[in-house]
Amino acid sequence: MTRAPKSQIGQSLIMVRAYLKPIRRYREIDWFELKQTLSVAEASQLKSHPAVQCRLILKGASMKKLFLASAAALVTLNAGGSALAADMPVKARPVPPPAVYSWTGCYGGGFVGYGWGNSQHRSLDPRQRPGFRDNSESNDRSVVGDITPSFDMSGALGGFNVGCQYQFGWWLIGIEGDGAATNKDGQAFNFFNGKGTSGPPTQRPFVSQTTERWIATARLRLGWAADKWLFFITGGGAWSGVDVTVWDSLTPVVSAHHKRTLTGWTVGAGYEYALGYGWSWKSEFLYIDYGWTRFFDPAGSCSPDCAAFLNPREVSLKNYVFRTGLNWRFDWGKAPVAVMAKY
Repeated sequence: MTRAPKSQIGQSLIMVRAYLKPIRRYREIDWFELKQTLSVAEASQLKSHPAVQCRLILKGASMKKLFLASAAALVTLNAGGSALAADMPVKARPVPPPAVYSWTGCYGGGFVGYGWGNSQHRSLDPRQRPGFRDNSESNDRSVVGDITPSFDMSGALGGFNVGCQYQFGWWLIGIEGDGAATNKDGQAFNFFNGKGTSGPPTQRPFVSQTTERWIATARLRLGWAADKWLFFITGGGAWSGVDVTVWDSLTPVVSAHHKRTLTGWTVGAGYEYALGYGWSWKSEFLYIDYGWTRFFDPAGSCSPDCAAFLNPREVSLKNYVFRTGLNWRFDWGKAPVAVMAKY
């Protein structure tokens, strides 16, 4: 292979300097572009020249530095972004409102309880045995005012109830009806002596008794609901089947009975707790007042037969009832569901 004359190499170096001069500040050589302007021999000799090799080395170093600097910048940017993201407050995911039990719907249930109360008898007719047999509760004397003192009554009860109610917000309004059987009774001696039909001809007091057979109420309910707890007040009408009995204390088989249905009013309060699956447990207290009701009026209106003159009378009755039981909310055939509280 023939070496190029020195004069040609010198001219090539002059061309290289002219090419490098405008881009010297970048310290770069486009070797491939330069190679296109030279012959194969000139390019080979020029490549081995110390100045060109220095330029090529500088170019490689510059590219390497540029690559390393870019990589470092990316790493720094990534780290800075992560730190910035860590310092930024994270918006908490909204918590859904809690589910709240709904008391809306209809229900039915049963209960047991106990009742206390008091009763009293007082005379309506001051007549002395107005042509009514020879025996008298008052021994042929006029009776004005009280026949007995106020006496206590007590007994167990049990029954069923149904109702419907509607809840709006925390408040609830509803209606409820119930009926119960009871064996509550009480008795007292009359204030005065009477004359019986048998036994020694001594005077002795008769006994007046009040017996309650059943109780029914129809009431409104106004309540305040706190999730599964319901607190309520209630009030309405009340009815009761009552027997009044008067009998000779010496010969109790000789007696008289009068049955009537009493009408009164009731108020009360209570609470209820939802157990789940439609069931709830409740307890309540009721005060029931029947006022005064006439019995044996007119005289002789008793059954099976009046064996002695009985003073037509008024009978008072008051009840204090506590009861507890279970309700099942059927909501017109649909199981109750929880509703979402709105704040």
